[in-house]
Amino acid sequence: MNIIETQKLTKYYGKHRGIVDLDLKVKEGDFFGFIGPNGAGKSTFARTFCGLNKKAKGTVCFDGKSVPTSKMLDYCYMIMQDVNHQLFTESVEEEVLLSVPENLPDEERERIALDALEMLDIDQYAQMHPMALSGGQKQRLSIARTLAKESKVILFADFASSIISSKFTIASSAVICSKDS
Repeated sequence: MNIIETQKLTKYYGKHRGIVDLDLKVKEGDFFGFIGPNGAGKSTFARTFCGLNKKAKGTVCFDGKSVPTSKMLDYCYMIMQDVNHQLFTESVEEEVLLSVPENLPDEERERIALDALEMLDIDQYAQMHPMALSGGQKQRLSIARTLAKESKVILFADFASSIISSKFTIASSAVICSKDS
């Protein structure tokens, strides 16, 4: 079964086309990417799919149900090429806690955050300021946020720059296009 399907996904910037009539089918557990030159529509697709581009046309289905692109942020998380634009707090742990549901007890929220950091081998930096991390560690921190949020889909704005370790590859493959049973 396709976990993600787009039909005629289209986004124009005025008269300039970003993407036109994009049909895509992704099965659960698939890992895929778009490759192309600058201006080909790779980032436009990611932003449109996540609901960040307004006035997009077409259909997005997630797990067999049509979902307005404006609601796709509930299902996906986009990691930007420059993750510095996604870091807001005073500590690595606080950064991950932003993605953990606030309705959970504090102890459970902290456990979820620390488990995500441990999975990506950055738990030892939990009390450090995020900007003190290396570039690869910052990217893993952004991925830890998606694990804590339990995002169903992770989109990387520039995946080639995000490959940082085999542990990362295993962790991201487990999350991208997966769904809860």
